[in-house]
Amino acid sequence: MLDFAKEAREARKQEQIRQQKLRSLSPATAAASIVRASGLKVDFDLLNDRERAELFDLIREIRMTSTPPDGEACHPGVLGGKKQRKWEVLVAKAAGKPKSYFDDLRADQHTKARLRELAERAKVPAPPRRLEERGTIVLPPEVYASLKSGHLDAIDLTVLTVTIAQFQNGPLTPRGTLDGDELLLKGSVVSDRLNPEFELSGVPRSQKHLVENGWLTIQREGNAHRVGLGPVLKAAFARRDNAPSGKERR
Repeated sequence: MLDFAKEAREARKQEQIRQQKLRSLSPATAAASIVRASGLKVDFDLLNDRERAELFDLIREIRMTSTPPDGEACHPGVLGGKKQRKWEVLVAKAAGKPKSYFDDLRADQHTKARLRELAERAKVPAPPRRLEERGTIVLPPEVYASLKSGHLDAIDLTVLTVTIAQFQNGPLTPRGTLDGDELLLKGSVVSDRLNPEFELSGVPRSQKHLVENGWLTIQREGNAHRVGLGPVLKAAFARRDNAPSGKERR
C-alpha cells in the first residue's frame, strides 16, 4: 500500500532543496543568468557594494519564480515595473553600457519592426490610378447593366448621371457645395439647370426609387438636400478603382 504521507514529505523536502539552491547565488551563476537574459557579459567590479547586493537580490527573486519543468528563470520581465527597470540599469552599468541601453534597444527593435512592416506593405502594388480628363463623367458598369435589365429607366439614368457628375467634377451651380463625401444642394436634388417640367415628370419618383434601391442617399434639410452615394454605387466604384489594369473599362 502506498505511503502518501511519506511521498508528500519527500516532495516538500525536494522543493526546499530546490529553493535553497535557487537562493544561493555565486557571482558566476549571477553572470550566467544575465547572459541568458540579455546576452551581455558583466563585470560586477563596475558596481559598488550596494548596487551589487541589489542586483543579486533581484536575480534571486527572478530565480525563485522558476518552476521545475522550465529550469531556472532569468528574464527580468517577471519582476515588472520599478524592479525590472532597476535590474536593467544595474546590468547596463555592470556591462559598461549607458544607462539607457535597454530603452535604446527596445526603440531600435520597434524601429526595425516598423521598417519591416513598411517594406512588406511596399511590396503590395497600389491599385492603378485612372486619369480621366476633368469634366469626364464616369459611370460604373452596374449602371449600364441595371439600365439594360430594366431596373433603371432613362430618368433614373439622368438623375444618377447628373448627381455623379457633381461628385466627380464639382457642383453644377453656386447653389451646391461638396461637404466631405456628401453633396449639399439648395433647391433641386438634381440641378436647377434642368427644365422644371422635367423635374415634375418623374424625378421625385426616380429619387425615391434610387434611394430605396441603394443607389443614392438623400436627406432634406430645410430648403436644401444632402445627397450621398448609396451602398450600391460605393461598392461599384470601389470595385472599379481596385480592379487590375487589365480589367479596366473596354
